[in-house]
Amino acid sequence: MGTKEIWRVNFEDESTGPILEVNNAIEGIKDIAKQDLFVSLVYPSAIRQILNKIADLNTFSNEGDEWSNTWIKFTENTLLVKNTPENCDDSEGVAIWKDSVVKAFCTRFKIFEHFLKVVES
Repeated sequence: MGTKEIWRVNFEDESTGPILEVNNAIEGIKDIAKQDLFVSLVYPSAIRQILNKIADLNTFSNEGDEWSNTWIKFTENTLLVKNTPENCDDSEGVAIWKDSVVKAFCTRFKIFEHFLKVVES
């Protein structure tokens, strides 16, 4: 990574799609990235960045083998968000969709509860 960033979403490889990178200059970062506090603070934001990229690419289809298609399948089949926009022309619909996905992710993976468990212990 080479910066003072702790984490970032890398979109450089279009064939594999987004990758959550952590700063290897931080001792133990790979273990830290698995802990509830990191997950609860980072993952919802990383998901939103990925959704923003999908919207920028205007690729809302769940058919095909592109990384964006896989993410749309994840939002619809795993997170059960069914308000996927057809295109980015409806900016309000896209914003509602992104909020729905992040909320569903946080609910499904109990992000809030995991955060509270850490800060209350």
